[in-house]
Amino acid sequence: MDDLNGAALQDLLERELLAGQRLVSAGWSDDMRDLEVGLGDGRVLFFRDCLQASFHRSPSAALPLEIAAYWTDEPSPLLVSFGPSVQFQYQHLVLDLEDGLLRIAFRRLEVVTEGDDSP
Repeated sequence: MDDLNGAALQDLLERELLAGQRLVSAGWSDDMRDLEVGLGDGRVLFFRDCLQASFHRSPSAALPLEIAAYWTDEPSPLLVSFGPSVQFQYQHLVLDLEDGLLRIAFRRLEVVTEGDDSP
């Protein structure tokens, strides 16, 4: 998704039916610019040009974790600290997991099913 419009991101997330999915893996690309999040159904979320990824969890949290909810309307404290020249170049997504919150600031989101040739 190249459009940084918040409504377009919300539409994509709703189409992908993320609520209830299990997050089974997460890791950085080799150049540490993209965050890859694996779901239990075989899909991978590629957060391209990821500026921030933080996982706030309880000490007992362990994978897999269910995505209970998500929202895009909360401003990222990190992005706000950079000011408008940077802030409006990124989207901010919060995934509410069973036992924590995953906050991601990124430019583009791609959803790929494992086995597809196009990430």
